[in-house]
Amino acid sequence: MKRSILLVIGVLFCTMTAMAQSYCDVVYLHNGSVIRGQVVEHTIGGKLRVQTADGSLFVYESDEVRLIEKELVKNSRRPQYNYELNKSVYRGYVELSGTIPTGRYWAPHIDFATGHGAYIHPYIYAGGGIGLSAFYEEEGVLIPIYGEVRGILPTNVGVKPYIGMRLGVSTDFGSVGLYVSPSIGFSVRRFDLSLAYTGQFLYSENIGGGLTLRLGIRLGK
Repeated sequence: MKRSILLVIGVLFCTMTAMAQSYCDVVYLHNGSVIRGQVVEHTIGGKLRVQTADGSLFVYESDEVRLIEKELVKNSRRPQYNYELNKSVYRGYVELSGTIPTGRYWAPHIDFATGHGAYIHPYIYAGGGIGLSAFYEEEGVLIPIYGEVRGILPTNVGVKPYIGMRLGVSTDFGSVGLYVSPSIGFSVRRFDLSLAYTGQFLYSENIGGGLTLRLGIRLGK
């Protein structure tokens, strides 16, 4: 009799535990975001629609999605769906740009840069980079070395607007000065296009700033 009672209690406990458990869809994006919710629509090569616990509906292109998994939620009182970054996700880029001077002391130049960092939040990238500015009229080069922060505006379409800031130093191997470059642009799949102001102010020369048009290709997941 005692065994039967214990068995019934055990079965009831297991049943209640199973009922308390529920599942949610976990969507991993290439930019490092992790979205928990319910996938309400998913067409191969088309769009993915995810509804979160607060009723918000997010739409992504299929090529933005890296993986979809089911996750067991053991505590129903705990929020089942939220935005979180599972880990800092590596992201890099290579970039080609051209700069037109806005001051009387600067010459046009072509720039090559590469940057590397991570998404520390689904919509915040932080990292650093190094570049090469070639002044074809002056036959000289500058090497900018900088830290970078970029904020991405969340949207439900494939185009992701962003604003960014690069701050560091620039050198010609003879002197060192300030490097600063705020920008605004947008991302489409793995491509970035932005308009920036680039200032490189060497202490030994009157070098100023100009408007820069950048085209970049993103690396990483």
